[in-house]
Amino acid sequence: MQRSEKLNNDSAAAHPGWESAREVSTMTSEVMPPGKAHIMPCPDCRGSTGQSCYVCHGTGSILMRACPLCGDPGWDYTNGLDDHDGMACRLGCGYQWSATDPGWRAQVMPDNAA
Repeated sequence: MQRSEKLNNDSAAAHPGWESAREVSTMTSEVMPPGKAHIMPCPDCRGSTGQSCYVCHGTGSILMRACPLCGDPGWDYTNGLDDHDGMACRLGCGYQWSATDPGWRAQVMPDNAA
């Protein structure tokens, strides 16, 4: 039986000859803020800057963190409580990451966004 040169589907081995080939997702080590996060107007003060707001601390905007791989804001803690066991993308890609993931750590408010 001769192997086809054309790949039929996504289940083909990434490296022919490897018995346990699997898909690997990685992030680059340098991601510019805010990464995949979304900067949104503060829902409490409605984006007004300079007010004493508990949510945004007077900046008028908040940062909604997202999955570092696909950018979907639907993520959750793996253990349901905190980042001790990491986080996982619930809606988009299923990527799992830790608090030290470069794509997660880059999700901070840029200096010029306030």
